[in-house]
Amino acid sequence: SGDWSSDVCSSDLAAQAAVAKMCAAANEVEQATLRHILQVREVLSPDQRAQYAKLINQQLCTMPGQP
Repeated sequence: SGDWSSDVCSSDLAAQAAVAKMCAAANEVEQATLRHILQVREVLSPDQRAQYAKLINQQLCTMPGQP
C-alpha cells in the first residue's frame, strides 16, 4: 500500500460498506417480521387479536432487561 492515510481511507470504506450491508439486512428482517405479524393477525378472532396486540405491544415496547 501507499501511505498510511490511503490505508485508513480504504479501511473506513470497507467498514462503511459492512455497516450499510448490516443495516440493509436488519431492515429486511424488520419488514419480514411486520408482514408476519400482520398475516397472523388476519386469522385471529377479535378476542385473540386483542390479546395478540397486547403481546406484540409488550414485546416491542419493553426495553431488554426490563420487566
